[in-house]
Amino acid sequence: MKLLDDIRHHLATLNSGQQQREAAVLLREAATALANGRWIPVSERRPEVGQEILLFFEGEMYVGRYVPWPKKWTDATHWMPLPEPPEVE
Repeated sequence: MKLLDDIRHHLATLNSGQQQREAAVLLREAATALANGRWIPVSERRPEVGQEILLFFEGEMYVGRYVPWPKKWTDATHWMPLPEPPEVE
């Protein structure tokens, strides 16, 4: 999956072992959430800035990129990463 490959590549560029361990945990969580279609509570954690997501906000679902606007997130309860698009030949 391209997204996960990109994240793994980014992991290799981190400076400290602690940064790499923390990023690896986030990678595993994101991969699990993506594979299971699991909604992630906003209270648990927020997406990475610019990450493409599905957001549950005011009883509706929205697709977009995460931008940390605190007011917009006051009523958001859950989010999940979007799956990779299909490969078209």
